[in-house]
Amino acid sequence: MIENKLRVGEPRLCRLVDGNPNTPEAVVMLQDTGDDIETTFPLSGMARSDGPYDRWWSRGARYGDDPDRVKYSYAPPSTMLLYDSGGCVVLVGCRATRGINSLTAGTGVVVADFAVLGAKNLKYDRINGMRTESLAFLKWIRRTAIETNKTVDDMGRAQSVRICFHETRPTSLSHKLNMSMRQLWSSNTVPGGLDVRESLTFQSLVEQPRSWGEHLQLHIGVLDLVSIAAWKNCAFRSVHVSRADDPSKVKGATYDRWNEVVTHALPGEDLTDCDGRFLFFYDDMPKGAVDKWLRLRDDYDRALGYVLRILRSRHTWSIQSAIMSAIALEQLGYLIEIKKNGGEKLNGYGQISFNNALAVVLDDMIVTPFGVEDVNDWKKRCNRVYMGAKHGDRDEPDHLTTLNTLRENLLVLRYWVAQQLGVPGDVLNQNLTWDPLANKWRSS
Repeated sequence: MIENKLRVGEPRLCRLVDGNPNTPEAVVMLQDTGDDIETTFPLSGMARSDGPYDRWWSRGARYGDDPDRVKYSYAPPSTMLLYDSGGCVVLVGCRATRGINSLTAGTGVVVADFAVLGAKNLKYDRINGMRTESLAFLKWIRRTAIETNKTVDDMGRAQSVRICFHETRPTSLSHKLNMSMRQLWSSNTVPGGLDVRESLTFQSLVEQPRSWGEHLQLHIGVLDLVSIAAWKNCAFRSVHVSRADDPSKVKGATYDRWNEVVTHALPGEDLTDCDGRFLFFYDDMPKGAVDKWLRLRDDYDRALGYVLRILRSRHTWSIQSAIMSAIALEQLGYLIEIKKNGGEKLNGYGQISFNNALAVVLDDMIVTPFGVEDVNDWKKRCNRVYMGAKHGDRDEPDHLTTLNTLRENLLVLRYWVAQQLGVPGDVLNQNLTWDPLANKWRSS
């Protein structure tokens, strides 16, 4: 049986359903290039330009038979359904990109944001549910649904192993889109043994379909929190979506169908479990902390956005990141001042000085990642690095000073986030020993 998969570099010839009854069924080529999900269409060529899809690549062209561009389609629909012997694939977020035309023939390429494998209708521009999974999630939660009991002899050799699978109930995380956390497990007999797998997924599920953006905002929000806790550019290992009107039917029973999603439109690149090392874990936070993080992320986006851009930039240890970390601290100090302190440290123009912004951030924390005697030294270096980069008449600190100041800036920002979510200071200081940002940069 042919699997319904979209593998990089393996094109599929598919029939197209575009939802327009006036266009004939076409055969197109679908493939994952590794960077994009592309569908290649045959075009009729410049001499004719009368194919049903030719005008999708006619940007700026004028047609005498349709001067107002209302009779024909001039852009692909947002969703398209493709099918072949492997099954159905719904493409979501479609847009025409490059086209190549000669007099007699040509090709045009449509790129999609998402490919939903196994979906069977064109309504997937809005979805009822989304599930995301990452290896880092399971290590961050530090819970398991699998219990292993092993008996050994006097020599320490295993005599028997008993594996128990426990049913786990969903844990509610946020009222937004009924966000919950679910632990799943599976076991399959394989040649020579038993394959046991455990996963943890975050799920949003609502009765009325919502846009992908609404679901993704929550799921990426959780991914961002785990990434900040690990200081790793974490990625989803898998994404699945569901529509209530496209269920799975087995022996007369109806179930939600969770279809696999292929995409290159999501953040992150680290697919590991982060070695189980986090500055703070899920259980270090009180109940409701994930929901609080989603609000914090919105309220302090102008500051936290810089932190996440540094994390996901692939160029963490650069002068640009050092500047962005200082901007994040300045923005954070300003936002704390107006949201919590009534603006006492703002000047007559409603502005805050950089040094005052740093002071406001520190005053909003119970513990910092460095000792009390080091606070003033950090503030001076932070100012020197930021101002030295901004102003041509200032001296720039040496590269080693810049790197260590950036490291400490990021630790301050992460400590602040964790404490806002209720993580005790002693937990942060204890976990700092294994954190990727714990050790100073030193000259070789």
